[in-house]
Amino acid sequence: MFESMIAMLEPYNASRAYVGFDTFDGYDGYDGYDGITETDARSETVKDDGYAVPETYKDYLEALLAYHRSENAMGHAVEHNLVKGNACNTVSEYLSEHSETVIALAFFDMALYEPTKAALVAMEDRLLRGSVLVFDELNDARYPGETKAVREWLKGKDYSIKRSRFLPDRSLVTMK
Repeated sequence: MFESMIAMLEPYNASRAYVGFDTFDGYDGYDGYDGITETDARSETVKDDGYAVPETYKDYLEALLAYHRSENAMGHAVEHNLVKGNACNTVSEYLSEHSETVIALAFFDMALYEPTKAALVAMEDRLLRGSVLVFDELNDARYPGETKAVREWLKGKDYSIKRSRFLPDRSLVTMK
């Protein structure tokens, strides 16, 4: 989706890089901030191995991204990175290895407190005025950890927030 949007809106901008972080193994744990226990799950998907994908999925996704890149006017210059592992570690590791990174848009679909908070803290110095953070489960009672992490991280920061009128737990935070 993001590849298509950039191809339409900025077809000659070769400075964009797309970086996806995923365990590809599904959830491997959650804590009390997430309001979920094994006996009282608020969500059917937040459980051990929830959202796990087949081992070949990362290869499939890389091939799909390569196809999109081939259809882009500047596809030869567009960079995609799929980083496998727990975002609690991989986001900060990636950013420490890529000092040139400035974040214009970050899309969060982690649902849980710990990886959401760790990613926000790791990328804080890479955000600029106008950077947009999109949250998939903000203000969703099934995923209280994401909201808690966002609220803690935003404390004292200058930002605006807009919610989707169609999906009220989808929210855009714009840094000011």
